[in-house]
Amino acid sequence: MGNESQNISGPQLSEHKDVTRFVHATRSLIKYIAIGLPLVFTWLTLNDISIESIDNLISNTTATDVVWKSALILFFTSWIWGTSYDTDMQELVYLSAPKKGQLPLHAIGVSVMIAIVMGVLLWVPDYQTFTLVLILFWLINLIAWRYLVWFIVGSMIASSEVTYRENQDYFGLEKLKIVENYICGRWQWWRFIFGGILCLAMIVLAISPQENYFIPVANISVSQSFIHSMSIFLFVTLMETWIWVVRIKSRVSIDVLDDFRNRYSIQRK
Repeated sequence: MGNESQNISGPQLSEHKDVTRFVHATRSLIKYIAIGLPLVFTWLTLNDISIESIDNLISNTTATDVVWKSALILFFTSWIWGTSYDTDMQELVYLSAPKKGQLPLHAIGVSVMIAIVMGVLLWVPDYQTFTLVLILFWLINLIAWRYLVWFIVGSMIASSEVTYRENQDYFGLEKLKIVENYICGRWQWWRFIFGGILCLAMIVLAISPQENYFIPVANISVSQSFIHSMSIFLFVTLMETWIWVVRIKSRVSIDVLDDFRNRYSIQRK
C-alpha cells in the first residue's frame, strides 16, 4: 500500500483516498453481516427453547448432524473471511473507486440479499429444502459476481489501468492484471458451472427414495441422511478450496511483484 502512494500525487492521490473510503465501507458491511447473521441464526434456533430442550438436542446429536453443521460453519467462515481477504487484496491495487468511494445502495442490497439466503441455508432443517435454497444461493452469487464486474470492479480496473500506464508503473499494471484475472477470470465461470452441477446432483439425492446406500468397497451400508450431510460437506470443501487456492496464488503473486519493485526497476518492451 505504501509503495503505491509514492507514485501517486495530486488528483490521483485524491482518487486513491476514494479507494480507501470504498474499502472501509465494504469492510464495515462485511463486519455487520459477520456479527449480525450468527446472532439472528442463534435467536431463531434458541427462541422459546428451554434448558431441557437444549440438553435433549445435545444428547441426540448424531454424526450426521455434526457433519452437516460443520460444513455450514466452514462455509460461513470461509465466505466472511474470504470476502474480507479479497477486499484487502484489491485495496493494494486499485487507484480509484466509483462515486467518490461511497458504496452504492444497490451493492449493499445485493450483499444483504446474499447474507439473508446464507442465513436461510444455516437455518433450514431438512435436506430437500436445503438443496433448493443452495441453488438459489448459487444463482444469486453468480448474478452478484456479474453485477460486481459490470458496474463496480470493471470501472475501477479500467481507471486504475490508465493511471498505471500514465505513471509508467509496470509493476502496478501487472498486479492489476493479477487481480483482474482473479475477479473476472474464466476460472470463475468454471467454478460456478461445476458448483451448479454439484447442486443438481444434490437435488437428485434429495428426491431419491432410497433410504440406504451400499458401498461395495467397504462392504457397509450408509444411511441416506449421512450421505446427504456428506454431500453438503463435499460441496463446501470443493468450492471453497478452489477459490482459496486461486485467492492465495493471486496474493502471493502480488507480494512477489512488490518485492521485485523494491529491488528492481523495469521498462516495458
